[in-house]
Amino acid sequence: PNAGTIRNPADRAAAFANSFSIGAVDQTRSDLLIASFSSRGPANCDNTRIKPELVAPGVSLRSSYRGGGYRQMSGTSMAAPVVAGCIALMREYNPDATVSEIKDALIQSATDLGLAGQDNDYGYGFINVKRALDFLPVPLKPRIHVEAVTLGGSTSAALQVGNTTELN
Repeated sequence: PNAGTIRNPADRAAAFANSFSIGAVDQTRSDLLIASFSSRGPANCDNTRIKPELVAPGVSLRSSYRGGGYRQMSGTSMAAPVVAGCIALMREYNPDATVSEIKDALIQSATDLGLAGQDNDYGYGFINVKRALDFLPVPLKPRIHVEAVTLGGSTSAALQVGNTTELN
């Protein structure tokens, strides 16, 4: 819980796109207090880079457990999968988004907590899944959902070479 307690590999500060760390907050509290076990920055490799980048729920989360079953667990190891799930939703929305675009969307959409602006307890703030999607570039390819196919009045969905049809 002290300054400078973030450890390798999360404390790397080489470049924006190659290291990203997640802190944990107690989401059972209305003020989303930083969890007592959550390591804090700055990064040990340069003592200036602010860490973590984001925080996510990390107290009393239901998780799978070694040997089978589920348990309530706490830790930054519980917060990181919350962010991974958000990234999975972002990739589903726009599979062509770059790593930098995803990280930028996560940072720009975070809800600031603690001291105003980026700090070594909460980073840029609390993850906001809905807003992160809004900050991503619009997908280049349209998403198409097909419920049924009828071609030329036939339900066989067979179209002969050279024939055309319309999509409705």
